Amino acid sequence: MNTLIVIMIGNRILRKRIYVHVEHVQPSRCTEEGEDWLVEGRSERKR
Repeated sequence: MNTLIVIMIGNRILRKRIYVHVEHVQPSRCTEEGEDWLVEGRSERKR
């Protein structure tokens, strides 16, 4: 599986292509953490 990663270094944009096997790919958990953070923030504002 090909994955294209875009990295900013200074004022340059580098595109790196990495190859990984499908068995090693995992879904991102950052959305779960972000949703938890939003819910906590909303509950604190309601107090």
